[in-house]
Amino acid sequence: MSKLLCHLLKSHTKSFL
Repeated sequence: MSKLLCHLLKSHTKSFL
């Protein structure tokens, strides 16, 4: 679960950046 959340967060951050 944590890994998935981290992945989603990273994806969002990349998209945002």
